[in-house]
Amino acid sequence: MKRMKDVGFVQCNWVSFPLSQEDLADVNKLLPQLSPDEEPLTRNANLALHGKSELIVARDVSCPRIDGKGAIVAMARVDWPDNRDDFAMVEKVVTDQAYRGSGISEKLNTLIIENARLLKLERLGLHSRRSRVEAHALYRKIGYKAVREDQERIYYTFDLTS
Repeated sequence: MKRMKDVGFVQCNWVSFPLSQEDLADVNKLLPQLSPDEEPLTRNANLALHGKSELIVARDVSCPRIDGKGAIVAMARVDWPDNRDDFAMVEKVVTDQAYRGSGISEKLNTLIIENARLLKLERLGLHSRRSRVEAHALYRKIGYKAVREDQERIYYTFDLTS
């Protein structure tokens, strides 16, 4: 089920928790770009997510790290369902400021949708801060539908049955 796709100089792939120290450092560079009050992912939280969530990441293969992998320049966390649920939650979708507008986030979302369909899920859920205007435009372009709003966030679903 897990696949990689090259997007120009960027390679997209799935990463399971717990993350390597190098991946954890890259993720913690991205999180403040999602929101200034976003807490860094600690080693303990990283371990706690094992088996519950996965990251889909985009790596800049022109910027190899010491471990030989490209630096993570975009990511999304997916909380896959247990056997009782028919949906997955997409969280922490963020692209490094220097890479925005290059289509990376759309590619990550496409891979999430493809894998969710392979799992025969019925829908995806996602929420995003109101201030992320460009992200909201992208989610609507991809096919997410706004289902609820509050003062801080807009909540979306993506119907996988059609």
